[in-house]
Amino acid sequence: LLHRRTIKRWFSSGEGASLVVMETRHLEAGDPEPPELPRGSEVLTLYSMLYCPYAQRTRLVLQHKQLPHRIINVNLVRKPDWFLARAPLPSAKVPIIELPGDEKLRLADSLITCEFLEEAFAAATSNGTDGDLMPSMGTPDAPRLRAAQRQTISRNDAMISAFYRWALKKDEPAEERELLWDRLLWQLRNLQADLRDGGFFGGARPQLADFMVWPWIERLPPLMQHYCLPPRLPDSLGHLSTWSEAMSETEPVRATRLPDWAHLAFVESHWRREPRYDFLENR
Repeated sequence: LLHRRTIKRWFSSGEGASLVVMETRHLEAGDPEPPELPRGSEVLTLYSMLYCPYAQRTRLVLQHKQLPHRIINVNLVRKPDWFLARAPLPSAKVPIIELPGDEKLRLADSLITCEFLEEAFAAATSNGTDGDLMPSMGTPDAPRLRAAQRQTISRNDAMISAFYRWALKKDEPAEERELLWDRLLWQLRNLQADLRDGGFFGGARPQLADFMVWPWIERLPPLMQHYCLPPRLPDSLGHLSTWSEAMSETEPVRATRLPDWAHLAFVESHWRREPRYDFLENR
């Protein structure tokens, strides 16, 4: 079967699953194209990969904005020709958002897609809460607050680089691994300094910067476990730990989060250079 819903049983909460009108297994070279949406449909299409933190950014914003969407998962090792033809950039990376309609506007890159969703769709979510992820430009403090969020996202880019240097170099000597871990902790402390009054990077509730940071924090615990590190972040990152606990209770995170064992199993398959995209289907 091309299309599946069973993956939702692995999410921490099923409440956000109703926004996903269809989700595919990871389609690969030789698989047919997904069907066209009915004319007049307002459903967005997200080209994704289940374990990709960048694609999770876009899934988080889609959930926060309460936007119905379908997810076309793609095997990034054996990409279908039709996916390569649809990708707006030569790199053909996920995430890609496709808008409904005859023109089939497609946008790539996690930050671009998330900023587009923020600017293009109404501020109020369907459950009546404020859906804005950036301060409205109609307020005096908006330029400063928006710039602060972008600065946090930039700091997070440095943390991501340190994260991958530490996470993927599993065969390094113990001394080198310890040095890489210390560098990652330094970047995490640098990021923690941006947490605002109210506990989130945006203030009293999660905003764009919070969702842009979250996917890598979600992936820290299983990798810490793999490398036999203590299960919690050190005391020097107490504010970041509190933020992580608060983020874990938000509906977008509950709707998109995967179990620690699933993240680790995928990373281990990636280390073997045989990434298993759909092993959850067989559990």
